[in-house]
Amino acid sequence: MEQTVQQFLDQLSESGLLSDDDLDALRESLGDAPDTLAEITDTLVEQRKLTKFQADQISKGNGASLVLGNYLLVGEIGAGGMGKVYLAEHRRMKRRVALKTLPPA
Repeated sequence: MEQTVQQFLDQLSESGLLSDDDLDALRESLGDAPDTLAEITDTLVEQRKLTKFQADQISKGNGASLVLGNYLLVGEIGAGGMGKVYLAEHRRMKRRVALKTLPPA
């Protein structure tokens, strides 16, 4: 089941990827007749507010998984038997790093 625009905006808000000002501006630009979810995500990617990876994850309802401690996941670099490797950005220092996550097992 595809998310509604409101569910997407709620996920986006909870993820902390956009500032409150950016979220308010986005909601204001949508007005009473919001665009389709695909149009909204495409616009956010074009404006470089989100990466395609982040927009896809939020659309799937995985917005909370984009934040790991002080890091925001930007994109997936690779995956294998030992886990996944992501391009991540430190929230305060704005430094980009490769971040490896291991499976729970």
